[in-house]
Amino acid sequence: MNELLKDIKTKKEEIRKSPFAFLQRVNAIRNNCDSAYFNKIIFYLLDNKDLFLGYEEILNSMIINAGLYQYADESIGSIKDSLCISLHKPSSLNDVTFHKEQSEVLQYLLNGQNVAVSAPTSFGKSKIIDAVLAYKKHKNIVIIVPTIALLDETRRRLSFLSDSYKIISQLSQKTSDKNIFVFTAERFNKYENLPRIDFFVIDEFYKLSSGGIDGGDKRYIALNQALYKLIKHGAQAYLLGPNISNVVTGQFKNIHFFSTDFATVATEIIRKNIVKEEEKQKELLKICTECIKNKEQALIFCKSPSSANAIASFLLASLQGQESRQSNVVSDLFSSMYHKDWIVSKAAKHSIAIHHGRIPRSLAQLSVNLFNDNIIKFLICTSTLIEGVNTTAKKVIIYDNKINKKPIDFFTFNNIKGRSGRMFKHFIGTAYIFAEQPQNTLPTVDIPAMSQSANTPPSILLHISDEELTDNSKHKLEKIKKQTVLPIQLIKKNGSVEPEIQIEFAEEIQKNLSHYSGILSWEGFPLSSQLYDTCELLWKHFVSIENRGMVYGIANGRQLAKKLTNLSKRPTFKEKIYNEMHQGQYSAEDVTEAIDKIMMFEKHWCEYTLGLYLSTMDSIQKYIFQKNNIKYGSYASYISAVECLFSNPLFQVLEEFGLPYQISEKISYIFRGLSDIDIAISKIKKLDVTQCNLSKIEQYIVKKALRGL
Repeated sequence: MNELLKDIKTKKEEIRKSPFAFLQRVNAIRNNCDSAYFNKIIFYLLDNKDLFLGYEEILNSMIINAGLYQYADESIGSIKDSLCISLHKPSSLNDVTFHKEQSEVLQYLLNGQNVAVSAPTSFGKSKIIDAVLAYKKHKNIVIIVPTIALLDETRRRLSFLSDSYKIISQLSQKTSDKNIFVFTAERFNKYENLPRIDFFVIDEFYKLSSGGIDGGDKRYIALNQALYKLIKHGAQAYLLGPNISNVVTGQFKNIHFFSTDFATVATEIIRKNIVKEEEKQKELLKICTECIKNKEQALIFCKSPSSANAIASFLLASLQGQESRQSNVVSDLFSSMYHKDWIVSKAAKHSIAIHHGRIPRSLAQLSVNLFNDNIIKFLICTSTLIEGVNTTAKKVIIYDNKINKKPIDFFTFNNIKGRSGRMFKHFIGTAYIFAEQPQNTLPTVDIPAMSQSANTPPSILLHISDEELTDNSKHKLEKIKKQTVLPIQLIKKNGSVEPEIQIEFAEEIQKNLSHYSGILSWEGFPLSSQLYDTCELLWKHFVSIENRGMVYGIANGRQLAKKLTNLSKRPTFKEKIYNEMHQGQYSAEDVTEAIDKIMMFEKHWCEYTLGLYLSTMDSIQKYIFQKNNIKYGSYASYISAVECLFSNPLFQVLEEFGLPYQISEKISYIFRGLSDIDIAISKIKKLDVTQCNLSKIEQYIVKKALRGL
């Protein structure tokens, strides 16, 4: 059977002379091979349609037999074929045709079943969400996504439903009669006055597993808490993610696990198995040069932000003639917003973009848009781009075989290579791997909130009702429930921090009330000394217990406090860069490292971690001091200020929507004095960008943002 694929690659002129004979050979194996292999042959036939002129009806029939209805032509073939295609058009969506397995999943959901789908990147799992929601049968819907980038992309994709539903992605937004909540798990858990939910989606549901399969992600705790809360609403569930071997659902028994390798494009894997860095660079340059010659784009995957920056520097020094008017405009914009010596600014000049967790969120989104619009030719990325962000290319180059320091497993490899190829554009994608391909084993996803397995942490178990707890789980919680320093409800409220950590912090305060009341009982903004002492306590109890050394660019509590103090002075971005390059022993060596440090601090610490830890400390100090008739503090306003980087809170929201702070500053006159995000959005929707003091590229950015509002 492999001869067929070999022949279509190497004997095209022979096939052109006898196309019918070749199609006969394809048809002859139909019942003797698995569907994945047959579909792969179909993709090669589609990629070489010019070889089968005059035999389109036969090819069309084969496409239909493969279940790839979206590629079939209704205008040719029999009435039966046309009827078959029509039956796979969801009536809720216009001009959309599903393949056979998409239709099967949709039918399960329309029948009211809970479904967990494990399928390749190109399967079209998100389009099924659109179809279900477009029937408008549900009143309140929740969609949980793993990242802010995917949150924004999902919100934009669902904007076609904004006439029927209010799409809510911010905690400050109020509900309407019918709502679609698009949240990360942490944001969902914080949202107050949630109405009864009818239908929910968890995207990338493998992250429910302890540590997100690889054991390194603590956010699985919040995701499990969100799942349990949603199940208690009695809502129908749709869990979707890439290929896994199985899912352990425990008490969540009434869920159908739909596992498939059905794909809508084919991927050719080319193994290079190169070890030496110099040889890897040489091969990378060869592939990129070929892409330029053929006017193709490529995604280049690497293990870390530093690796991405190094690859960009190498390509800048090696590739010539990639400047264009458009790339110069993009580079000039990045230079004016951030710095001309930043590797991202320099790379953009040569049609190269960089996408990793230390890139400003709106800029990362812009880079994907520019790549999708074919303005950027090479997109160098880390795992931040793999987790659901919608972009693909004909070629994917897996330069590194690790994520940070851990070898890529088969699960991650599948997820990366699935970015090659694009439906209706590139039927055949190519994935280059510069190492041995991982062993063909896929993980099992264990959902701790449902299975209550041995490694389920107390922070999850506390949210499960007593009657549903197993004997082992009850035993695990026994010590926590017997302690008297903190009430269980307070511990549950601080759900993303393990109970033991909360209790130890509370016990230390309780032992020396007079000392800690002077440190922790501040309101509004702390004094300098209070901030330093609070950060030292935060580091001691919430950070250093699990980490040693630098944590996202911070070494200790005093450095954390110093950075917060500097940020509270609202420096310009260029002033932030200067500060990072004058930090004594912690100084950045160059502009790129300085911006990396700024973004690590702002994204990891300010936007997420500090709010989590400070709000936990706030609730504990308030409870203990109040119980002992001592003046207590209130950190809420300071936490809010930190989370929006001591700037206008609307700017932070708009940055999620794709507007950089610098552009928001320019148009801030339209929502001056406003705090309500919904009113601000309504004003921005009416904005005529041509009448603003914006450059052409800035207008492009605003228009992209407006389309998703």
